[in-house]
Amino acid sequence: MAAVYARTCTALPPETGDLPATTRDNHERRSDDPPFNVSPTDMSATLIYRPACPADAEACVALRGQTRQNAVSRERLAELGITPASWAEDTRCGRLPGHVCQDGEQLLGYCFGDAASGEIVVLALLPDYEGQGIGRRLLDLMVQTLRTAGHQRLFLGCARDPATRSHGFYRHLGWRPTGEFDALGDEVLELTLLVSAATSSSKA
Repeated sequence: MAAVYARTCTALPPETGDLPATTRDNHERRSDDPPFNVSPTDMSATLIYRPACPADAEACVALRGQTRQNAVSRERLAELGITPASWAEDTRCGRLPGHVCQDGEQLLGYCFGDAASGEIVVLALLPDYEGQGIGRRLLDLMVQTLRTAGHQRLFLGCARDPATRSHGFYRHLGWRPTGEFDALGDEVLELTLLVSAATSSSKA
């Protein structure tokens, strides 16, 4: 699916502080973990995180062309076969589950994954909202969704250039290079998960 979505993982800035649950304690949150996005200067009190729905597709396509790095225009997405209609259908049928963050009616960012392969397909955020932990939270939510679906290994494509913002972002969050490169020349990073007992028993 990443080939269709043209490796749209957006470069996001590394953030300081505790790593999210996906990189610690077998990816379980601890009782002493602080809430996500707690900062005296952020907008966490007004932000809403929720599962993506087909109606988000139009706004997702529009936002994809507004990211700081690796922006992809609506026209380029259409050339690749990605339109609001196709995005909505992939979400509706469960091929492309995702999570979005919004402030009121405004979409600030999102993260989508491939339900079949466990790939993180796209993580995108408006530049004005970087540095508040939004990208990290969206990624963590998507990791948990794919983990609940039974995936024990997740992967994504990331730019090889260390000067690219995404290069440090994912490594900071525990993603590790596989030594492989995808068809677009991006480095493949992976995150190994432990499936919960509840998930394992449901598949027995």
